[in-house]
Amino acid sequence: MTLRRFGLSVLLLLFVFVAPGHGEGEDNAALIDPGSEGPLRVPGSDAPCHLYVPTDYVKGARLPLIFFLHGSGGKPTSWPWKSATEGKGYFIVGMSYGAQPDAGAGGIKSDASTITAMIAFLEKTRALMHERYGIDQRRVFLSGLSMGGWGVNFYGFQDVARGRYRGYCIMAAGIMESPKPDLTVLEGMPLLLLNGEKDANLAAANRGKPQFEQAGAILKQVVISGEGHVPSIATMAPPLKAWLDEIEQADAHQRALAAIKWKDAPFEGVPGTAGATKEENLLAWVKAQSFMEKVVPGRPLLVFFTTAHEDKKGRPSKQAQESLRVDEQSFGYPAALATPASARACVCFRASIDGLRKKTSPLLHRDLAPVVLLVDREHKALRILAKGKLKDAALAKELRSLLSSDEAAAADARVASTKPVLQEMRKLQRSIDADQKALRKLRTSPRKKGSAKKQKRLTTSLDALRKKFEELHEKLAD
Repeated sequence: MTLRRFGLSVLLLLFVFVAPGHGEGEDNAALIDPGSEGPLRVPGSDAPCHLYVPTDYVKGARLPLIFFLHGSGGKPTSWPWKSATEGKGYFIVGMSYGAQPDAGAGGIKSDASTITAMIAFLEKTRALMHERYGIDQRRVFLSGLSMGGWGVNFYGFQDVARGRYRGYCIMAAGIMESPKPDLTVLEGMPLLLLNGEKDANLAAANRGKPQFEQAGAILKQVVISGEGHVPSIATMAPPLKAWLDEIEQADAHQRALAAIKWKDAPFEGVPGTAGATKEENLLAWVKAQSFMEKVVPGRPLLVFFTTAHEDKKGRPSKQAQESLRVDEQSFGYPAALATPASARACVCFRASIDGLRKKTSPLLHRDLAPVVLLVDREHKALRILAKGKLKDAALAKELRSLLSSDEAAAADARVASTKPVLQEMRKLQRSIDADQKALRKLRTSPRKKGSAKKQKRLTTSLDALRKKFEELHEKLAD
């Protein structure tokens, strides 16, 4: 049985794991206090996990969750994430290998049935955490060190795990060549590779880097100078924290990126150069993609190409920064108005072109991002939009030229109805930004009298603001 074909087995095993009453006699009812840690007993398993509850947790909050898979000879632990997060902001579950017969004592198993069981075990632990504490289901991370890093390959890079995690972190390991992981799940996903300079597994990380990039991962690699297989916590914590902070910042920008109903576009190959014009070559390339077979005829296409590439210093490139800005300002609520209204009449695709290089793909590559391609409803003509043409008003004007009179009238009505809602969302966003800034300041400053109460108050305020923001966002999605 291949790894790509055991999805049904996972579902069946999930039913067994999650069946009501299974293992309910186990003592797991007592909640762990904020700032404390202890065993997390997962019904149906004799191998407990280890849970750390952050100091700033308050009942009703929806905090993110980090799963950590320990290395060979180790045991479930909150290390190193407790130090990296400074004990705040994240639930940390040190996972046991509870779905393996020996709980991992003999190493990690790579057969399909064990992988299936471990994926189901992770899902059951996740459900248990949500039931007992409440977690932010959109921000669950899968990480592991050494043996656990290979486990990230096994349990995270599978089709059945697609969309279940916000990011992946592989420490003291790299890419697993056999069994071969499904790297397509990494499209647009943050991935951190962290190794010591003297780690024997650094070669596997370096070997995996181009494969992860080609798959479209938002990859960050950290090699810690002078360190061996398991770096010291003093050297690991800063890059781990920086990685989480970058994702938090990205999430702040992407709070409302559902203004456009994007479809994933797994583009294959590179545009040819044999046609008469650049537009003709790009149109032929788009029309040759396999997903075009599912596109309903008679609708215009909007294709948005982005990049998350970093410069030599590990900072987002100018193209990556501009991609993010266009994403937020032209395609996202509450900043955008006219473009989302007009785009409702189009089929909209969004794809990363991090894997396209200028040398092998001169017509379209990451140095040109962000780029928008517009294709007319007959799919016979294509326009290329970049730079100044990607602002909300300018892009909407280009889109409207592809619409029928009825579609244009519907777009105008949409603008009129959404404008007051967006104004309210913008006010909420300013309040959210202010509270987040204050909360970050409290978490990074020395502990002062009353700071814990202030953090709880800010966390409660943020939850209320985000809930209202999401309610308005859902209203616009109708």
